[in-house]
Amino acid sequence: MTDNGGKAAVRVAAMDIEQQPARVVHVWTPLAVGVYALLLHYPSGVALAVRNWFVLDRRRDAAIHLVAALMLTVPFVVVITLIPRIGTIVNLVLRVAAFSYLKARQKSDLEDLQLAEPGTVIVYRRWYTGCGWVVLGLSIFILMAASIKLVAMIVAKLAIAN
Repeated sequence: MTDNGGKAAVRVAAMDIEQQPARVVHVWTPLAVGVYALLLHYPSGVALAVRNWFVLDRRRDAAIHLVAALMLTVPFVVVITLIPRIGTIVNLVLRVAAFSYLKARQKSDLEDLQLAEPGTVIVYRRWYTGCGWVVLGLSIFILMAASIKLVAMIVAKLAIAN
């Protein structure tokens, strides 16, 4: 009787293992990433996208996009400082481009994950749970923009003094 009960327990345990997903990933939806980028500018969308890439074990993608966003900030701030009218147009173009690109890229990466790991379960986080990462992205952007403007002011004063 004990032997028969042991076999049944092994079968139940095997069924539980087969039914469990290989991996569960919690990410923000591609639309949420894109909308944050559109409404609050590209640093906020990049912050959420980078977090998603870390969860998906795509650290290289995260690093590349983070460096690209940081490098984009310098010319963007220079343009909006020196030529405000063109800066407004560039601002709009960057927001729409970030929305389109980040949304499509996140969607593609999630589809690739499902093809590569069919047992993976993707759980979408609620859009508002990304606010902390968005604030971090915007804070870094504002800090960089203020630093660039400060350097530009110092350089301008030195040029005037000479």
